[in-house]
Amino acid sequence: MFKKIATKIGNQRHYYQHLTPSKLDAVFVVSTGRTGTKFFETFFNNVDQHTFAVHEPQPDFFDLSMEKYRGKKSTKSVAESIFQKRDPYLRNFCAQRIKRYVECNPFLSLLLPETKATFKKAKFIVLTRQPETYIKSALNKSPLDDGAFYFYGEKDKRIRLKAADIEGDPYQKDWETFSRMQKIAWYWSKCNEILLDFLEENQSICLHIHFEDLFTKENARKLETIHQMLSFLDIQLTEKKVQDLLALTHVKKNQTQKLIFEGIEGWSDEKREQFYTLTKTVKNRISLLR
Repeated sequence: MFKKIATKIGNQRHYYQHLTPSKLDAVFVVSTGRTGTKFFETFFNNVDQHTFAVHEPQPDFFDLSMEKYRGKKSTKSVAESIFQKRDPYLRNFCAQRIKRYVECNPFLSLLLPETKATFKKAKFIVLTRQPETYIKSALNKSPLDDGAFYFYGEKDKRIRLKAADIEGDPYQKDWETFSRMQKIAWYWSKCNEILLDFLEENQSICLHIHFEDLFTKENARKLETIHQMLSFLDIQLTEKKVQDLLALTHVKKNQTQKLIFEGIEGWSDEKREQFYTLTKTVKNRISLLR
C-alpha cells in the first residue's frame, strides 16, 4: 500500500516538474506532410530513455485546424483545445519518467501560434521539401497503397484547406476549376508560407531543415543535419550513438509502395507552367535559406 502511495506521489511530482505543458521540454516537427516525419518518431525514440516521440497522435488536430481557419474557434479556444487533448496523454508518461516529448505532426503547421502559446518551452523543427518531389509523393498518397487516392481527391474524406479559407487569397475564384495537382501545389505553397513566416518570427526557437539534406545519399550532409538537430535541442551524445542514429536514415518510413503518377518530367509544358505558377514564389523563398 505504502509503495503504491509513494509511486503515485512520485508520478505526480514528475508530472508537475516536467510534463505540464508550461514546463514540458517539447519539440514539434512540422511540415506540409510527405516529408519523412514518420522517420523522426523512430529517430528521437532512439536518442535516450527520457525522450518519447510520436507521429500524428490522436486527435491529430486536423479538424481543429480547419475549425480555426473557418472561423469556428478563436485563437484562445484553439489553444485551450490543444491543452485539453494533450494533457491527459502526457500524464501517461509519468511512470516512464519521460522528460522530453517530440510530436511529429504536419497538422500542427496550421496551429503554430496556438501550440507555442500552450507549450511555453517548445521548440520547432520546420521541415521543407522541394515542390517537384513533394508533388510526386502527394499525388501518389493513398491510405492503403491500393490506388484509392484521397489527398485532395474525389475520395478524400477530409475537407482540406482551400483558397476560400484564406482571407485575400488570389485563387479563391479559380479553386473550383483547379485540378487535383493544382490544389496540392497550392497547399504546398500556402502551408510552407505559413511555416516560413513562423520561422522568421521565432528564430530563437526554430530550426529549419531541408528534407533533401536529411534524406540524401550523401552521409556527410546527413551527419551535418543530425548534428544541427542535436545541437539545437541541447542533446549531447557519443559519436558512436550519432552513427547509430545516422543508420536510421537509411530505413524508409511511410513510403508509398506503388507509384501511379510519375514526376513532372513527363508533364506537358502547360501543366508544368500551372505547377510553377503556384509554387515558384515559395520555392525561391526556401532556396534563400541555403
